[in-house]
Parts: sequence; structure tokens; C-alpha cells
Amino acid sequence: MKDPNQAIYDEVFKLATSLGFSTYTYLPGDVGYPFIFLGEQFNNPLEAKTDRFLGKSRLTVHFYGIADKRKLLTDMASKLLEGLKRLRRADSYSIGYVASNSQFMLDNTTAQTLLHGIIEVEFEYVG
Repeated sequence: MKDPNQAIYDEVFKLATSLGFSTYTYLPGDVGYPFIFLGEQFNNPLEAKTDRFLGKSRLTVHFYGIADKRKLLTDMASKLLEGLKRLRRADSYSIGYVASNSQFMLDNTTAQTLLHGIIEVEFEYVG
């Protein structure tokens, strides 16, 4: 049985790739835009007097694209978020969308100005 965080991470990765998005588990080097990488993940397990796992997991999803193609990136983020809200299972866990927040900012770390989008999504899990 997977750790609940790993199970959720894997489901988000599968969803992003099934939507046709170039998705990475790390910030890639020289690849085309746009792309997604799954970043930081935080676990908040709840203490229970049973053998079950329960808690909340928060995952940060990063989107990178060319700055003047903002609509493409925001459409990607919206489509992924719609799918995240519908997730109900991750490995042997029941999961449910709790909340999310997002932001988009310019990124000048490369020769080409990029748009960097971030969605933090929180799930509850029981398993």
C-alpha cells in the first residue's frame, strides 16, 4: 500500500498526462513550453484511534509557458483543476478535493519571458 501522499501525487500526475500536458516530477532543463511540474507536497495526518490513514495533503502544481500565451496556460490550469475536483480515488484511499488557490506571475529567469502559474490544491484522504 502506498503512502497517501504518494498515491495522491501519482493520481495528479496521471490526470495531467491524460489531459495531454507535458508533465514532470522535477523542473526540467531544456524542454518546450508549456509544461507542468509537480512540486512541493505537504501532509497533515490526523491522529485516529483506528488503523486507518486519514488527513489532508496539499500539493503544489507549477505551470510554465511563454508570457504572451497567457490564455493557453490559464486554460491548462483551469482544465487540470476541473479534473482535480472530480478525483475520488488514489490507490486504496478515498480522496476528496477540499480547496485550492492559484497565482500567475512573470518569470524572467530565462532569456525568454515566461509566465509561471502555481496552483496549490488540498485533498482529504481516508484509507
